[in-house]
Amino acid sequence: MKLSKDKINGFVTEFELVKKIVEENCDGLVMANSRHRNNVIARMALANILLKKNYTSTAVGTFMNKDHATVLHYRREFDELCKTDNRLKSTYEESLKIYESCTQSANYKKPHEDELTEEIKKLEESEAELKSQINVLNLRLESKLHKESRLNNIIDIVIDRTRRGTECLVEEKIKRFYNGVYER
Repeated sequence: MKLSKDKINGFVTEFELVKKIVEENCDGLVMANSRHRNNVIARMALANILLKKNYTSTAVGTFMNKDHATVLHYRREFDELCKTDNRLKSTYEESLKIYESCTQSANYKKPHEDELTEEIKKLEESEAELKSQINVLNLRLESKLHKESRLNNIIDIVIDRTRRGTECLVEEKIKRFYNGVYER
């Protein structure tokens, strides 16, 4: 089986490229929830190709809408099944061969180290700016708390002696008290 360059160029990610190759190679659907043999072979082949390319079981499982444990199960069972299931073995080998030949000339998106390094620098700058803003806000808060420290004892008494659910009643009493204190 040979995928044409037109078919390959339509894919954005490496995962999608492998999925398309495997599905065309074994007549199965990776995303199908059925246990039809073609679909199981497609899922096992896809998982093992991506694991071989050092993707994590979590990343592969997320792409396949499966749990990471399912991907690990596919990995564990794969070698044994290849000994007895020639169809699985040939599907895997053929798909891997096609995938490797396609990735040399394909136009799929794989981030380069330079792009990732640039993104890390931007995130670090953003983090530094946010830390600076947090420090400014903490200083403002400390200043505000220090100015109001003369009221801390009163606030502590209100907090300690106000029962839950009576906040509105206490608020009304404090308002009445202050209205009476400053009217004289």
